[in-house]
Amino acid sequence: MKRGWSIGLLVACLLYAIFATRTAREVGVVGEVDIGWALETPPQVLVGWAPPVETQAGGAAGPLEARQTRPLESLVIGTRRLPLAVNAYTGGAPDWPARAARALTGSRAAGVAVHVALGGLLLVLAHRFLRFHGTPTSAGAAALLLATDWVFVFFKRVLGGTEILLQAAGLLVIWALWSRRWKGGRHGTIALALGVGLGLGAKVTFVGTLAAFAAAAVLTRWDRPKVRPPERVNWAWLVGLPLLCVAPLAVSWLHHGALGEVPRVVSHDTLDLQLARLTSGAHLDRESFANLWRFLGNPLGWLRDAWGTPWVGALSAPRLLTLAVAAAGVALEWKSRTHSTSAALLRFLSIAVPLQIGALFLLNRDLHHLAQATVPLALLVALGADRVAGELANARSVLRAVATAALIAPAVVAGALELERTDSLVRAAQSHTFTADGQADLAAMLRANGVKKLVVTDYELYGALEQLVPEIEVVHGWGAVSRKDRSKEGLRAAAAGGHYLSVAPSQPMIYNWQVHDVGVLVGSLSDGNTTWAELYRVD
Repeated sequence: MKRGWSIGLLVACLLYAIFATRTAREVGVVGEVDIGWALETPPQVLVGWAPPVETQAGGAAGPLEARQTRPLESLVIGTRRLPLAVNAYTGGAPDWPARAARALTGSRAAGVAVHVALGGLLLVLAHRFLRFHGTPTSAGAAALLLATDWVFVFFKRVLGGTEILLQAAGLLVIWALWSRRWKGGRHGTIALALGVGLGLGAKVTFVGTLAAFAAAAVLTRWDRPKVRPPERVNWAWLVGLPLLCVAPLAVSWLHHGALGEVPRVVSHDTLDLQLARLTSGAHLDRESFANLWRFLGNPLGWLRDAWGTPWVGALSAPRLLTLAVAAAGVALEWKSRTHSTSAALLRFLSIAVPLQIGALFLLNRDLHHLAQATVPLALLVALGADRVAGELANARSVLRAVATAALIAPAVVAGALELERTDSLVRAAQSHTFTADGQADLAAMLRANGVKKLVVTDYELYGALEQLVPEIEVVHGWGAVSRKDRSKEGLRAAAAGGHYLSVAPSQPMIYNWQVHDVGVLVGSLSDGNTTWAELYRVD
């Protein structure tokens, strides 16, 4: 079956390439994500109207620049800047590959292509991991599941490199752990330390994944072969590599802690607000409890909460059927306690994946945070389906491969249909600032009215307008709005001699402020039912 599932990997890569290039073409620029890699100069954000104060005021320390908005910390050399920290808990390194591609080509599409390519590489690595520690059949199944998984594909296309590195770091930790446990330390502690460091350096919430994997490793410590003990832990590597990887975030924390008394933006990019949201229960609509079912069932419902796309079912029967098959495989394996690396891996993942999903859900309920668990879940489902198929046929037989493919087919088909349906849903979204057509209409209106300077108080256009209309000086007022500074006089003063753009917010946020009658109305956009954007000239 080696050749058969090598062909299976090729089919998975082909499907991934098709869906990753066809899906989300109707999604516009996601500004706050693109800031880390697509913009050489960060957007202008005001933290106060009168006098107008920008968020980087007082933040320079040699080549380091601290800001209160993305990126929070940058290394500035001449006209070039390298983001060290996107926000207080997200490192800048995951965006460096796409940033390099954008700088070399001048094309945003090149950065997106880098993310898509890295996602494809991650798919291949997941397949290779199961070829070593699972079975050839489960390796092909995992590749097919990832290639058609909406969460895996959509976020590669739409978001930056952070999710990719988090998923890769999680896979590396599992791989290193399993190599130590079953191969006597082939990778040793260096790979484990690197996985830990890359994950924490990408986003601090990786601690939830680490806690889940550590707990599962302890609970299954007995489930190992009788071979020579793994190599001794090298604490210098185990501690030093993670510290090196999180150093950029540490620099940002120290630099921001040393800033003097300056007006502070109230933002989810700070640890203070994130901790407050964690304890108070205040969340955006797209961060609901329903995301747990959407991650496991039908993720398209997340688009409705976030941007008002048409309603779809909360659960997907085909996906749930495949999960039920995987659960049956887990039950069979715990009952039989087969002594093999693939069987032990299934038992380990049956503990680690639920713990990981639970930990991530407690830290942040947004779907893209749960995306960290996409690869381990695919490994679990593939191994579980392969175990059920093993009741019908021996390992490496054609019948077992066919049976496994049939068992995962409901999830594969459901995922493919979800990916195909995405753009039609996005086109019908109520939030026009999210769609490519809506953003194109905004850009056309601004250019038609000869706008040179623009003030806007909508968070979703932050980082997007700079790419849509690079010739226009854009000033964002959401920083002042976040501090409850909703002075029309201050807004008019900031926009004097230019224009103000008023747009309908996608959902209630502390940053969004839709103001009317600021000046002379010179343009508007409507979807046939409501006016969603108004352009005012402010004399």
